[in-house]
Amino acid sequence: FPVTIRTRKQLDLMRPERGLDGLRQLRPEMVIHCAAETDVDLCERNPELAKKVNAEAPGRLAEVCRENGSEFVFISTSGIFDGRREEPYVESNVPCPLTAYARAKLEGEKAVAQAHPQALILRAGWLFGGSPDMKKNFVAARLREAEGKEEIQSAIDKKGSPTWTRDFAEAALEMAASGKTGVFHLVNSGVASRRDYVVEILAALGKQTRVRGVTSESFSRSAPVPANESLVSGKVPPLRNWRPALREYVDTLAVQGIEK
Repeated sequence: FPVTIRTRKQLDLMRPERGLDGLRQLRPEMVIHCAAETDVDLCERNPELAKKVNAEAPGRLAEVCRENGSEFVFISTSGIFDGRREEPYVESNVPCPLTAYARAKLEGEKAVAQAHPQALILRAGWLFGGSPDMKKNFVAARLREAEGKEEIQSAIDKKGSPTWTRDFAEAALEMAASGKTGVFHLVNSGVASRRDYVVEILAALGKQTRVRGVTSESFSRSAPVPANESLVSGKVPPLRNWRPALREYVDTLAVQGIEK
């Protein structure tokens, strides 16, 4: 089916009103809103920016989609919980965001649900995927970090749900096409600490660099990121485990010029 892409230059999330007329004229069957300010530390320093981009803009987009009769899919985050729970969070757990980023995303969920009651809201985990030259490609960044080093460090006191963007996107489209509405957790199954995750990345890439486990205090952060960002869904069947998904993604990187 035909897909129309709107970049931030075409729809400025700080000033969404300037691009809404184009959306009204386009009248798409469905809008998938996956743009956000995801720099957690930047959001902590500038909560007003976080609110405008991650809460107010999605609410306005959802409102126009409801007026147009368009379906609306909003991508949210696993970071909206306080991380004190030992087990993965399910949809029925009450959010308690610790960061300005997470507070804005939770406000975005509420704004979307109020503006478009039939919207589909999907909470994602630690997403990996995309081209290796992308600014926030976590897998490629770890490869660069390990280059020429015998050892790197990674946190053992943060855990989450690594999730391949391809698996997430395919499942999201299936859910939207089936008419699902409301809030769902959508992640590859399994839980990993940051160190577990990095160890698996380097192993998949065939690298021998050791990964020393340290506490998150070893890394300077502005935002108090939750200790546990892992998710599981109590409403839909789980996606496949994150480890084979990661290995398959790394195989696609080889095609793009990154050698194992």
